[in-house]
Amino acid sequence: MKAMKTVVLTTCALLLIGMGLGALTTRPDRVAAQSVKIEPGKKPTPKPATGASTSRKPIANGTPRAAAGGRFRYLNRPENLKALFETIHHLIYVKKDARSALALFVSMLPNEARARKALRNDTPPETLQKILDMYRRLESPTEANVDRLAKSEQTTVKVYGATTEEIAMNAQGSVVFSEFPGGAVKVAGQILRPGMTFYEVELLEPGKEYGMKYHLFFWDGKQWTMLGPVWRELQ
Repeated sequence: MKAMKTVVLTTCALLLIGMGLGALTTRPDRVAAQSVKIEPGKKPTPKPATGASTSRKPIANGTPRAAAGGRFRYLNRPENLKALFETIHHLIYVKKDARSALALFVSMLPNEARARKALRNDTPPETLQKILDMYRRLESPTEANVDRLAKSEQTTVKVYGATTEEIAMNAQGSVVFSEFPGGAVKVAGQILRPGMTFYEVELLEPGKEYGMKYHLFFWDGKQWTMLGPVWRELQ
């Protein structure tokens, strides 16, 4: 049995999460990891960035980077995905800018063209349609409830990455074994595009083992896209 348990959040949750995009997680065999703490009134402190790794520790700390006008600067690096969630949290709880936080989160939701980039070329059209239907059924968050994306105390962001092949292998002791849900392992061998890297993003309170996890992020060529728990639509 996988070392990680996933418990679906059913109450007091973001509408998106309540529909199945996020989950509370716990890992009995957690390992020490670097983290970023966002203190009230302060932006995350820059840390040296490192590349993706499939060892049992999360991606190194990232730093939010915004272009002129406050727009987030998207880069094809895992620490940039980490910084994106740190920025969303900072906008919600420090800057009190719900509109910008909402825009950043919604920017990660897929359309047909973006979803296709994460799927094998031979993926049946009906499978893609089921994935898109999952998002059509969701009631998007609003400026009034965007704070449900993460609790104010969940100031630690961790990102875990692995290739399609590594996810499908699910080797014992790997980051996949400890951090990726079983559903992700299943779809990796069925529909995920070979050679791509996918990421799990987890938001935690410092020192806590339970947090909010979002599933299967990938770089679509221009920005980050969340494929989400698509296995639930393919059962």
